[in-house]
Amino acid sequence: MVIPFISIPINIPNNEVQKNIITAFNTSIPSFSPQQYHATSITNQPNFKFESLSEEISLGISFLKILLILYVSGVILLLFRFFRNIFLITHSKLCSEKINYAGNKLVLIDNQINPFCFFNTIFVGKQDYLNNKIAKELLIHELEHIRQSHSIDILFIELIQIIYWFNPILILYNKAIRVNHEYLADNGVIQDSTDIKCYADKLINFISCKRNIPLTSGFNPSLTRKRLIMLTKSKPNKIDNGVRIFLTLSLVAVFFLILSCIPSNSQPLTIVKNPGGFTGIQSHTLKDIDGNEYKTITIGTQVWMAENLKTTKYNDGTDIPLVTDDKQWQKYEPAFCWYNNDEAENKNKYGALYNWYVVNTNKLCPNGWHVTSSDELRSLVIFSAMDTITGGKLKETGTVHWRIPNKGATNETGFTALPGGLRQYSGEFIYLGEQGTLWISSEENNYIGRGWILTFDDSRVNPNWPSKRDGLSVRCLKNYSEEEINVLNNQHKTILDAQSPTNFSGKWKLNKKQSNLSEAIGLNSQTLIIKQEANSITLQSTFDIPDQKPLKRESTYILNGEETITKSGEKTQKVSAKWSLNKQSFTITTTLVSQNKGATRELKRVESYTLIDGGNTLVVKYDDTMPKDSIIPPEANFFVMVYNKK
Repeated sequence: MVIPFISIPINIPNNEVQKNIITAFNTSIPSFSPQQYHATSITNQPNFKFESLSEEISLGISFLKILLILYVSGVILLLFRFFRNIFLITHSKLCSEKINYAGNKLVLIDNQINPFCFFNTIFVGKQDYLNNKIAKELLIHELEHIRQSHSIDILFIELIQIIYWFNPILILYNKAIRVNHEYLADNGVIQDSTDIKCYADKLINFISCKRNIPLTSGFNPSLTRKRLIMLTKSKPNKIDNGVRIFLTLSLVAVFFLILSCIPSNSQPLTIVKNPGGFTGIQSHTLKDIDGNEYKTITIGTQVWMAENLKTTKYNDGTDIPLVTDDKQWQKYEPAFCWYNNDEAENKNKYGALYNWYVVNTNKLCPNGWHVTSSDELRSLVIFSAMDTITGGKLKETGTVHWRIPNKGATNETGFTALPGGLRQYSGEFIYLGEQGTLWISSEENNYIGRGWILTFDDSRVNPNWPSKRDGLSVRCLKNYSEEEINVLNNQHKTILDAQSPTNFSGKWKLNKKQSNLSEAIGLNSQTLIIKQEANSITLQSTFDIPDQKPLKRESTYILNGEETITKSGEKTQKVSAKWSLNKQSFTITTTLVSQNKGATRELKRVESYTLIDGGNTLVVKYDDTMPKDSIIPPEANFFVMVYNKK
């Protein structure tokens, strides 16, 4: 019962797998967690057709449901039988005459039954007992059952059988336990007496066809022959017992190792890095429930749709409401549309536009896929040090769909971002050919969602906070299985240890032109000094702000990912810092939790430090998550600071 829930990771040498994983992680992919990816299998094979896989998954789910119904039905049936037997025993005890016998209760049943016991109560046939047909030794036999608490064993194995009713081995266990009880009770009767023959004669004389009661320990005529053999059998010596114990423990150990060991570095993913630093493998095509077929692309270890979603149905087969009327579109209800309500012109080019209420159903993407989260989007844009580079690598080149100039577009990832425009909550259609705005599954508050924007005149990936009633494009991301997540996480430490960290030490000066925060707060200048020792980073900053004294900051962080917690009054600060997987960047996460008039307020900041341009430029990104009642606008919560080495 315990072994299936125990696993022992073992290392299996696999140089090719290790090489592929290290290659993938060299592109700065952060560690994975089950909260980021749903549990579904992922397969990267050329020309893999997902329509057949979807059918297999559907059939598998149906078959599993049938098995689940059968299992639950069996459990319910056996539970009914279990409680019925308990009721019969209790009812017999309440409705029958009771007397005291050797400190225990003796219940006289009107029916013809074999003697049995249930916990501290012995049940016998009334007529047999009054007519002295039940030998004293047989009652002592039942007292031994009580003394050795055999009823507990029987209830335990019965309950286990209810849960694992499909396992026929438990039937043999149940029978073996009851046989062993009889042997133990017989041994208790004869240990103070040498007249084994007399006791054996009484067992034979009492053989009858009277019924036995389930869930009880009692006289079993069908076992009499085996019991007689055991009574006359000599006890094994200590050497025999030792051999049996040794063999039993050895057998348990072998089964434990066979059933519990799992390979710790098995890796079903095939990951290849191309010269641009991105992985661009056309691994398979995908079909949605409408039959629309999509190209897909692998970037790092993420598998994305390379086209905008255009399904008109949820993945459970129900229709998504198509809304063309402007007033109807303004409702806080799930809806989708085509740009300018022109399906023939825009469906195959740009896909559909969905509001957030459709995304929030978690049924929009095909089975095994989902709308990206904020953390997953960071994993996509972190391949480069700055968003000014990332956006161009995601955008389709040329002017077929994008207006001139399409700034920085290379599409070297194969993502092929398109300017599908959007539909505002008022119903107006805008920005076709100029801007692609896509949903993120996260939300800002009750009325504002989250998204990301790529525009024709900007090579950055910009965050966006649209109204939940806006209609945006959707790109779906492939789910990972729990096994694949575990594999990636198991490799994390090994790969970190194998990498040499980038040296961030030095004196850095703020580049005001490329830093959006400096403009927002009127920062004149800033000097940043970094001291690095192994996994320790010390940051010393001096901020020159107009009409104020220079603001200084000095903090030391250990880049091991462990969280430190400090408390001051009603404020709690949690800080953790860790390297990226290739040790080319590091991240500091600070969470401040405070109490205000009984309400809990939480402010979270994620700082990421990355070197580019041969180590001469340092890019620091700040991503703040403000309390929901904050008056600070969302667009002020994400900013970039760029430093040049002095």
